[in-house]
Amino acid sequence: MAISENIKREHVLKAILHIDEFGIPERKMGRIYFLMIGTRKYPVNETICIANFFSDGELIIHNPSDFNSIQAVAYLRNLDFIVDEVDKNLKS
Repeated sequence: MAISENIKREHVLKAILHIDEFGIPERKMGRIYFLMIGTRKYPVNETICIANFFSDGELIIHNPSDFNSIQAVAYLRNLDFIVDEVDKNLKS
């Protein structure tokens, strides 16, 4: 399943509120790309999955064969969100 074209900016904002309220498992946190809202970071793929629930009524489990981080980043940027890339040269 590709990213639903029904997902609009309002659905992503609802997904962010959902993540703020309920959190997400550490294993669902992104490693390279993050949706930035103020100083908070949100994983792009998981945010898209939750936003899909608010747009289409279906919570999807991310499968890389459906869409990848690059596609999620492009989709979110198209909705005028800021997406940052972690500096790959930084070691944690």
